[in-house]
Amino acid sequence: MLGITDLPTYLAGLALIILLPGPNSLYVVSVAARRGPRVAYQAAGGVLCGDAVLMILSAGGVASLLKASPIAFTIVKVAGAGYLTWLAIGMLRGAWALWHRRAERAGLAERADAAQGGGAAALSTGAAGATEAVEAQAGQGPAAKNRAKRLTAGLSAGAGAAFLGFAVKLSLASAG
Repeated sequence: MLGITDLPTYLAGLALIILLPGPNSLYVVSVAARRGPRVAYQAAGGVLCGDAVLMILSAGGVASLLKASPIAFTIVKVAGAGYLTWLAIGMLRGAWALWHRRAERAGLAERADAAQGGGAAALSTGAAGATEAVEAQAGQGPAAKNRAKRLTAGLSAGAGAAFLGFAVKLSLASAG
């Protein structure tokens, strides 16, 4: 029988599918957080192309072939899990680098102040203070920037961990 047999269950499932992010949306959001909207549009285009390939293959009956051939299914499963793991490692490395870059900047400023004995540091502190005052009035003070970078690093790390989870789930999947 075709069609919707239980409308409330269908609507609840539809809402969950639309509202809960999957690997594709996590990937695009993490790229947007790390590299900006232009690169995120490219990532979304890549996701669109990948989904189009999957839809064409599904319409062509590749799912039946994968179910009938355990070797083909295993190859696709291992390749998919490997790709998700590669994406996850890239996201985790990016989050790690972002977190440490923020910490290194704070450490460099402290070392420069100690090395310069205060004279040049006072000059740079005065200029930095003026810049910080302007940024604070614009709502983008150093504290806000640090929070944004911590949030970006945390979201990227979370997306990377989710991708690792998806890779494990895929590697444990069975054909039937």
